[in-house]
Amino acid sequence: MVKALILQHDHASPSGFIGERLVERGFDITEFQVVPQESYDSPGVSVEVPGFVNFDVVVLLGAPWSVYDPIIEPWFELESKEIESARNSGVGVLGVCFGGQAIAHTFGGTVSRAPHFEIGWHMVDSLDADLIPVGEWFQFHYDRWTTPPGGKTLASSSKALQAFVLDTLLGVQFHPEVNESVLSSWLSAGANLELSALGISIDRIVEETLNKQSLAKLRAYRLVDSFLESVARASCSRS
Repeated sequence: MVKALILQHDHASPSGFIGERLVERGFDITEFQVVPQESYDSPGVSVEVPGFVNFDVVVLLGAPWSVYDPIIEPWFELESKEIESARNSGVGVLGVCFGGQAIAHTFGGTVSRAPHFEIGWHMVDSLDADLIPVGEWFQFHYDRWTTPPGGKTLASSSKALQAFVLDTLLGVQFHPEVNESVLSSWLSAGANLELSALGISIDRIVEETLNKQSLAKLRAYRLVDSFLESVARASCSRS
């Protein structure tokens, strides 16, 4: 059986549509949470990250921190080394938001504070619609990346680059996993306070997610399928 590791950086980040589709595609899922809930406010924990090369596919989910935050160095340095090992071994890696920024950072791309945040449902323009479907994707980020050397930019929005591919690694800035359950988890963990501070209507975000999640699920499933077949095919073929 093909094996997938889903790396959850915090307690409030379920895998949503991504995890669902991997299960449907026959993957045996291992979920690993980096920062325990009780350490959420002081995330500089010491933890042994699972070896990425022991899996056929790795998914790096988002996080409330930035890759350049010194407080996460104890475990982020280890995660970055595992990302390098995955690329060297041909393991497929899908990085989402923080996860995509982690890939970019690891291989020489820049990650920095963006002039404008993106939160909510935003249109993403794709340069490769077979891999990154055109449409509205959920966003929740304050940072932006530059595509690492050797990578190929695949998508962008009006505010930031949105996707790149580097060998068997795919980074996306948006959140294909988001459904009502994922959003609810984020809100319960403090995103409600962030949105209120920014003057963003929580009721509107929730309503839009409910209205858009059927089509978002189709796009997310297409993205996962294309990632498995077009990007991670080298690792999947080993199983």
